[in-house]
Amino acid sequence: MHANALQDLGSSESGPQMYLVGDLAQKCYTGQHLQWMLGLGLPMLLLYVVMIPVGLVFEMRRTVHHTVVKIKDEMRRWYRWVLDGYSDRFCYWEVVCIVRKSLVVLISTQVSYSYEARSLLTLLIVVLSLALNAYFQPFDKSYLNALETLSLVNSFLTFFAGHFYFLPALNTPQYNVSTAHLLSFAVLT
Repeated sequence: MHANALQDLGSSESGPQMYLVGDLAQKCYTGQHLQWMLGLGLPMLLLYVVMIPVGLVFEMRRTVHHTVVKIKDEMRRWYRWVLDGYSDRFCYWEVVCIVRKSLVVLISTQVSYSYEARSLLTLLIVVLSLALNAYFQPFDKSYLNALETLSLVNSFLTFFAGHFYFLPALNTPQYNVSTAHLLSFAVLT
């Protein structure tokens, strides 16, 4: 959902002028692109990336006991899709995950000046998420914490291995790092 909301805002640079990724004949931030960006892209961005997570936090705060962190049965029933697996102390953790995913999509669609910058910023988000997950252990079962940690480690290793594509020395025929090597590396992790 987030990718669709932000993909329409993406641009490709060609000299001093930027063009819409989906239609390279359309100049960015002018005419029809500006209308679509403000009329569709911005409302979708606000709804999916800002309003839904903020609304979840406010609704959870409204229904959670403030003196005791135990979550009401009514709230757990209505928000099972958000709360399942998390300990009562970290009932808000799904909002953290939504923000993490939104930031990754925002970086991948809006940082158009450099693949390296996109990858490094995404790597930073993954490392921060890994540190937060390892420190807080938000799930109520230890195996869920371990699975989330392994998932984030796999994301880290995938982005780290992808940086080898940016090294000019490794793109020569004698040191060619193939996609098959990186894919097998990701599968093994």
